[in-house]
Amino acid sequence: MNPLRRSDSKGLEPTCDGYWKYMGFNSQLPKTLRLCSCYWLCMDCKNPVMWSGNKEELPSTTGVIIFDPNASGADRGDVEGGNSCLCMKKPGKEKGCDKDCEEGKKS
Repeated sequence: MNPLRRSDSKGLEPTCDGYWKYMGFNSQLPKTLRLCSCYWLCMDCKNPVMWSGNKEELPSTTGVIIFDPNASGADRGDVEGGNSCLCMKKPGKEKGCDKDCEEGKKS
């Protein structure tokens, strides 16, 4: 069973029967606006979740490009161009999970 119900009763936003997990971002153009698309995967509380691995197919929200001095990896970015995305809003409501699942969510 898919934990993601495609939309609420009014069809406005996706609803997750578990919790939303941040899966990455892409910068939006023009880069001078410093906007980014944040991608989210709905995680089931008890069962593994299968997905294509293509984050662009996931529900998304808009965030703001920032510079994270603690970022690691090949593309460390710079202060001017940024290297991370501040994603404050999830794509929809989440049902949540019990305490055991909430602990697993942190890892």
